[in-house]
Amino acid sequence: MYVFGKGYEKGAYQGEDYMKACHACELTYAFNNLVYEDGAPFDSVLTKRFSNVFVNFARTGNPSIEGLDIPEYDKTDRSTIIVGRNAEIYVENNPLPKETELLLPTYYDFFLKK
Repeated sequence: MYVFGKGYEKGAYQGEDYMKACHACELTYAFNNLVYEDGAPFDSVLTKRFSNVFVNFARTGNPSIEGLDIPEYDKTDRSTIIVGRNAEIYVENNPLPKETELLLPTYYDFFLKK
């Protein structure tokens, strides 16, 4: 589980001052693609670290990276990877409690009901 909060930097998208994180904008970071289509550079350190999270999870089932132990997600702690705040990656327990309480029951009912 992760929350991606890194947006596009000033001038990085169609001349706008800043564009907040939007649907699928984390894919550039996850796939270690350092240049957006308009040529604006992305944060290379954040990109490498977030890409390693994805690679480690795909390779081993554990997304932990050097300097960051990422515990397995469970309904009690709801440990969530926070990406992009101050260009860092860290883990926070239940960072969006209201949203979680609203959305997770629907998810569990829809996907996990037998």
